[in-house]
Amino acid sequence: VVTKSGGNTLHGDQYGYLKNSRFNAANPLSNTVLPLTQAQYGASISGPVVRDRTFYFANFEARELNQSGLATIAPSAVEAINARLATAGYPGPLISTGQYRNPVHNENFFAKVDHHFSDTDQVSARYSLYHVDAINSRGAGGLSAPTASANLFDTDQTIAASNVKTLSPRVVNETRGQFTNSNLAAPPSDPIGPAVSISGVASFGTLSGSPTGRVNKLYEITDSLSVQHGAHAIRLGADFLYNDDTITFPRTIRGSYAFSSLANFMT
Repeated sequence: VVTKSGGNTLHGDQYGYLKNSRFNAANPLSNTVLPLTQAQYGASISGPVVRDRTFYFANFEARELNQSGLATIAPSAVEAINARLATAGYPGPLISTGQYRNPVHNENFFAKVDHHFSDTDQVSARYSLYHVDAINSRGAGGLSAPTASANLFDTDQTIAASNVKTLSPRVVNETRGQFTNSNLAAPPSDPIGPAVSISGVASFGTLSGSPTGRVNKLYEITDSLSVQHGAHAIRLGADFLYNDDTITFPRTIRGSYAFSSLANFMT
């Protein structure tokens, strides 16, 4: 991946993109146009810190996606299931059908500094940030009620640096290092109940098919030496990477119940 760098002149960009449900076709299951608006916009700036020596580049981008999903559980089944849950004193949320909220909002930020010690020695450092919030992002839709979904909250940050040094017209050494911290949470929309599946009718309760969290810390440093000798090109080096990944996956810790029919569930 090659990223932009600054130069000796100040430069900036602005951009934007807009999408609206007025231009969308109807959903084939509901024969209606589901609500949707999307705005994606950003700006970048670059220029010199020290002319001919040190340069900067920065970019920010955001996306605001307000969209809806569609559950197709029969209204009569929703009424019967909710009545049975209420009778049993179920403390979790009741189920619903039709449209449900599924907004996704994310931001990206990137900043980079390049410094030229000389024509044969350059250093670069960068920082990047990614953040996303999404509601009902996993598991909902069709015969799966919105309560069978999970939300998503994620923040990723990376700091990296590199040095390219030309030792001679035939020998180049490159050293790179990075640290990445990633924190993801995907809490279920229904944190109380078991996972319930009624064949051909509905699924609801705590989502148990995907992890609820991940914390990742990654460290890497690498060095490579490139040598050009006549018609031969030789490259050697070393790469050390340490990845500390902790995943939370409770699975069906609250139980999982499958029924072959609505009548069996009711009894």
